[in-house]
Amino acid sequence: MIKTRKRKLTNVPRKSNPGVYFIMNQIKKRLLTMTIIVDSRFLFEFSIFA
Repeated sequence: MIKTRKRKLTNVPRKSNPGVYFIMNQIKKRLLTMTIIVDSRFLFEFSIFA
């Protein structure tokens, strides 16, 4: 009973609106890239000042 409930909960939203999951993944990727860029710039500037 528990397994079927979990599967239903995970499967229903994806079938109803897969666009939301796609957008969320895109936002996550963009945030990761942004943080990497910011970190690299900060390290670069820090190395110049140091």
